[in-house]
Amino acid sequence: MNTPPTAFDLLQSAQQLMVGQQYVQAVELCKKVLNQEPERADAWCLLGIIYQRQENLTGAVDCYRHALAYAPEDYAEPLNLLRHVKQSVFNQMEHYAALAMLVVQPEAYQQFDSTVQDGPFRGMLIHDYARTPASFTAAYEGTGKLFGHYESELHVWIQEAIQSNLYKAIANIGCFEGYYAVGFARSMPDVSVYAFDANEEVQRVCSRMALANGVADRVHVSGLCSGERLQQLAVEHGKILIFIDCEGCEEDLLDPELVPALVHCDMIVECHDSHDHPITPLLFNRFRTSHQIDSVEQGGRDPNKIAFLRNLSEHFRWNAMCERRPEVMHWLRLTVLSAPD
Repeated sequence: MNTPPTAFDLLQSAQQLMVGQQYVQAVELCKKVLNQEPERADAWCLLGIIYQRQENLTGAVDCYRHALAYAPEDYAEPLNLLRHVKQSVFNQMEHYAALAMLVVQPEAYQQFDSTVQDGPFRGMLIHDYARTPASFTAAYEGTGKLFGHYESELHVWIQEAIQSNLYKAIANIGCFEGYYAVGFARSMPDVSVYAFDANEEVQRVCSRMALANGVADRVHVSGLCSGERLQQLAVEHGKILIFIDCEGCEEDLLDPELVPALVHCDMIVECHDSHDHPITPLLFNRFRTSHQIDSVEQGGRDPNKIAFLRNLSEHFRWNAMCERRPEVMHWLRLTVLSAPD
């Protein structure tokens, strides 16, 4: 007489089936165990792992919660799995949202003839993300820039810089496709713009965008910006504006001990703080005696104010305004203090 398999045997078989990617059969065995022993935490945990591999993230989270409820002391690992699932959910949401924007973008670019519709750079021909291999990762930014609402928190500062007539040159560090580099060059016809980016592909895109807007002679595109190069620009041109978004390298580059001329430069900085390594306090400390420092935090967006988006589903409308930020971001404006009379 054959002895029926134990719950342990069934879970072992389920694990082997999972390794062989036979997920349906593996799920059936786990459920068979749970029908007999509904509080068996190891079965819930294994079922969660199988669901996760099937990309059934909602089911996986539910299973991990059961495992933790029935054996909280034994299942510290599912806590890590939950964190992993949370990131997987986020990544999957971004994936689908980017795909959604790739549906919206071609129509928007065609309707507006790839021309920025609002904001300080209104009228600028913008790079068409929908036609490039890099469009998937830049889908959100491209639509926001086309509508002219991208980083709208900075619009007042940008307008004031344009209208000030103070600058002989602008250093745009982290220029990406050239939205700011070309935008400043169009708006400030007497200013040279030095655009820096480590990515060679976007360097080429920036050059093409400058050419399309008739400012190629004043937009100088190159790779990484060194402290030595920044010092050279500041000395050569006198009063310059540094517009920087370089994913954290502002800590190293914006150091007056490395670049002494920074004390004479105005700056607009996107800050990339982390919980264990805040950069903003360092910048305040470095420039508190030489600059007035203003801060602005990321605000909200209202897609319902954009006529083009009003006839789209809510999912598409909000994704069209999304800028893919991992948390609430902030920017600093550092303005050189006037010398006392």
